[in-house]
Order: sequence, then C-alpha cells, then structure tokens
Amino acid sequence: MFIVMIVIGLIGLLASLVYLAEFARASRGDALFLPASTGSARRARRVSGMYIRGTMAEMDLRGAGDRLVDH
Repeated sequence: MFIVMIVIGLIGLLASLVYLAEFARASRGDALFLPASTGSARRARRVSGMYIRGTMAEMDLRGAGDRLVDH
C-alpha cells in the first residue's frame, strides 16, 4: 500500500512538472500584443490573468475599472 501511494505521488509530481514546462514554453514565446496563436498560449494567458474581461464596447460603457492588464 505504501508503494502505491509513493507511485501515485510521483505521477502527480511528474504531471505537474510537465504542465509547468509547457506553461513556461508557451508564455515565453507568446507576444501579448497579438491574439494567442495556440491553445497552450491561450491557457497560459488564462492562468496568468492576461485576458481582459468583457468587450471593448462594454469597457467604453463601464470604464476601465474591470481590466486585468493595462496596455
């Protein structure tokens, strides 16, 4: 039973390292002033909070208070 728990822990650790490496690669090669070109770039932007909430029409009506990132 103890060995099974260690194996499950190692699999979880390996999966998190793979996700971290993919996130770092996607965010390093991403130009934030262009639309996200790949799914991994969109996921990296979503995780790091780089998307702006709402549309530009809504921003004009409400103001810029809800923006996550100022450009």
